[in-house]
Amino acid sequence: SGPNHPWLMKYYKQSVPRPFATTIAEELFQNNFVPSDTDFRIFRSYGMVPGLDMAHSLNGYVYHTKYDTYTNLERRTCQTTGENILALTWALANAPELKSPEDYAKGHTVFYDYLGWFMIFYTEDTGIILNITISVCAIVVILSSVFLMTRATDADSIKRVVIRFITIFGVQIATIAVAVGLTFLIAVAIDGIGASECWYSETWLIFGLYFCPMFFVMTFIPAIYIRWTKEGTNMRLDDTLACFMHSHCLILACICLTMTGLSIRSAFFPMIAIFFYTISVVLNIINGLWGKKYLYLPIHLACQLLPFWFYTYLTLAFLKIFIPMQGRDGPTSKPEFLIAGLCAIMSIHFGGFILPILNRFRKSKTFLSLFGVICLIFIMIACLPTGFPFEKDVAVQRVYVLHTTRTFYDERGFVYRNESGFYVQPVDRRSDTLKKSVFQNAEPKSVLEEDCNTELLCGLPLYNSRWRDWKNYSRWIAAPIPHLPIPTEIELTFKTHITDTRVRYGFSLKSADRVVLYVDPYPNTTVADWSFDLTPLKSKFPTPYFVYHFYSMDDRPLQFWIEMDRGSTDYEGATLRLGIGAHFLYHEDQYTEEFKGFLDEFPEWSYPIDWVASFESRIF
Repeated sequence: SGPNHPWLMKYYKQSVPRPFATTIAEELFQNNFVPSDTDFRIFRSYGMVPGLDMAHSLNGYVYHTKYDTYTNLERRTCQTTGENILALTWALANAPELKSPEDYAKGHTVFYDYLGWFMIFYTEDTGIILNITISVCAIVVILSSVFLMTRATDADSIKRVVIRFITIFGVQIATIAVAVGLTFLIAVAIDGIGASECWYSETWLIFGLYFCPMFFVMTFIPAIYIRWTKEGTNMRLDDTLACFMHSHCLILACICLTMTGLSIRSAFFPMIAIFFYTISVVLNIINGLWGKKYLYLPIHLACQLLPFWFYTYLTLAFLKIFIPMQGRDGPTSKPEFLIAGLCAIMSIHFGGFILPILNRFRKSKTFLSLFGVICLIFIMIACLPTGFPFEKDVAVQRVYVLHTTRTFYDERGFVYRNESGFYVQPVDRRSDTLKKSVFQNAEPKSVLEEDCNTELLCGLPLYNSRWRDWKNYSRWIAAPIPHLPIPTEIELTFKTHITDTRVRYGFSLKSADRVVLYVDPYPNTTVADWSFDLTPLKSKFPTPYFVYHFYSMDDRPLQFWIEMDRGSTDYEGATLRLGIGAHFLYHEDQYTEEFKGFLDEFPEWSYPIDWVASFESRIF
């Protein structure tokens, strides 16, 4: 939503019959946690037009593939989208704010739906008040509950009750730390043994790999503490379990207040758990005064039902969104850490007030140990063929394949290297899955490393700036020269001395409709100015600069200039390296038989995204 313009979410809440929206997703997207962008960005960033951005999140495996068709779109999703858009468009078209939207631009909102049934919406200021009020009330209610525990025992044991509660608070902090630590340790192990993304198509593996270790530690450590201290206290088991849950609520309250202080609107997330637990504590205090302590557990579990549904609903939603995204997040990504972190956060919120109750059962430790056993079994399954992440037509492995010709020129304009081949760029963590098939004839990685040390961005036609981080995982397979629809023509149109140290170079470039320029100043020189957007220069982006240019109807040569500062009047020699990567998408009629044959070699569970490209390196 937005940015800003809180009135937009007001009409979304009022009009949409089946809402699906959360501030968490908005903040994750705006802080680049999502490896995608939106066409709405152009209106937002350049037209300053506010709006609501919506997307389908179900079956993200087909995103930007040949499977992304209307046939594979869930019909109910299509119907829901139409109903929502129609109602929202009607509401916005009649909104009085449209007369002067700039008057309503200020402010942010907190919003989230409950199981798709209804929306909860309020301003950021209201959210701050709610978070602080509920957190403070929770602390007061918990301290009151602990005080009443001291009233229920001998007067001489008041000090012991307080000490026991403080000790349990420390144990609970340690429990969460160990649980999260073990979960991430498993993620490190899975990634280290090369089994990353084992859950990509078999999503049920996530339960055993990352939820079960959280459940195991969050139940087992309290069970050990209860067993060790059983003889030294006269506190009832329910009171001991209540102390663990009180401690968990205090931890969430601290998290909520911290997030609120950092102006993170998603602080509503822990606030909901705090709110419902506080209600259960108040009701049980009243129930205790009535003397019906046997109702403690039913009251507590009844109050946990709504938040449990909410957190598990969001857990499912975020897993549905983020699991397919890991197939295109790049070979440098850490998908295990992301999924492990997501499972840990969700477990802390929906499990912290339910898992301790398991200690009320007989032979509870035997039951709790099942979580640990399940985790070990799932780790073994992840290492078996069952844990192979990709599946034909369901969850394919994406990989970019560019039939490329590369030409390198020296300072005098002579070609010192000219070669062609298939440039293969993996886009997920499992970049080694093709080594027994299409990578069999690939050049050794040491050759690529040498190119990366000597040539501009490894001498590869990177398609976008994200590929800069991925290039070290690419492979090169020598092949005959491709057919290019048009050759790249770069001409130095002028060279003008602006000052004693500044020289302006003018260029005319005729190339593909999608072309990438690498601008790399030589040592002791800098790019002082150019005809492109000045943001990279003013913000001191690292070199080489990465410029992406594309055109549609206007195919006239691109005219641009670059002004170099040599730093000294005595400077001699070249000042600038210019890389030109031309990308010819949608030219399958130009594919050679060798390229078609190479694409046929890819396994059925992979999905090559292919086109023809060229790269030239020039020195000026």
